[in-house]
Amino acid sequence: MTRHGSAWSSHLQSFGQSTGLEEDAERAFLTREGFRAMEQEIERESMEFDVVIVGGGPAGLSAACRLMQLSEGSGQELSVCLVEKGSEIGAHILSGAVFEPTALNELFPDWRERGAPLDNPVTEDLAYLLVNETNRIKIP
Repeated sequence: MTRHGSAWSSHLQSFGQSTGLEEDAERAFLTREGFRAMEQEIERESMEFDVVIVGGGPAGLSAACRLMQLSEGSGQELSVCLVEKGSEIGAHILSGAVFEPTALNELFPDWRERGAPLDNPVTEDLAYLLVNETNRIKIP
């Protein structure tokens, strides 16, 4: 018996597969009918949400936060699910980026008081055009 149970076995046999080759046929031959038979036997946990956001980067996080703010402001309950493939939010972010905080100020006007870990304000900004391996030109 294969791991998908009797529905899959009977499906393979209906296509003329010998019972001794069921596992090989299972790996090599998956039809829509076979997939439907497998789905019927698999129990899956499910949860319902009003909104599902895929990706916990800056855009996904901003969207989730803003939706929750709008939900609270309107008095309507909203369930938001944020799906992130990393082990935690920000796991894939490696950045020494300098960012202009206008969007952050709009989303969370009190981000400094809340203790956001943004401790290094920009004091100088230099940009150069690299001409070759040894020469550069400063861009105003």
